[in-house]
Amino acid sequence: MVPILCCSVLLPCSSGSGDLSNQLREQLAKEQQRPLATQKTKSVTSTKVTTVKPKASTVKPQSTVYKITAYCLCKQCCGKTDGITASGTKAKPGRTVAVDPRVIPLGSKVLIGGKTYIAEDTGNHIKGNRIDVLLSTHEQAIRHGVQNKPVVILGRT
Repeated sequence: MVPILCCSVLLPCSSGSGDLSNQLREQLAKEQQRPLATQKTKSVTSTKVTTVKPKASTVKPQSTVYKITAYCLCKQCCGKTDGITASGTKAKPGRTVAVDPRVIPLGSKVLIGGKTYIAEDTGNHIKGNRIDVLLSTHEQAIRHGVQNKPVVILGRT
């Protein structure tokens, strides 16, 4: 006899001899004689789908201290005067900063001293943790000097 699985019941089956339908009837009769308390049933009357919005991240971005210098769009600072940045945008004081793209990818937003800038430019002397902030005039750039400030990289625009 070879056991077979039928209707979640393991039944012995003899190949060629005996009647399978009789075996099934006998097994079903045994199942029906069991008390109802031992048979578990489950019914589902309704399904409710709820959308849950994730909580805002409570993790604060980390800041790193960078050397902050300044430049303007003059030939002395940039070597050219067209105002086109390394990323192809038109440089704008108060928005554009030059970065080392190996450290801060072009297009990233950076927070320096409470103000948000966009990393749009690069420079020959801008290497590692150094950022050059674009200012309106050469005099402002000179007055700015060299400062060490915490910088937070906020991500790409």
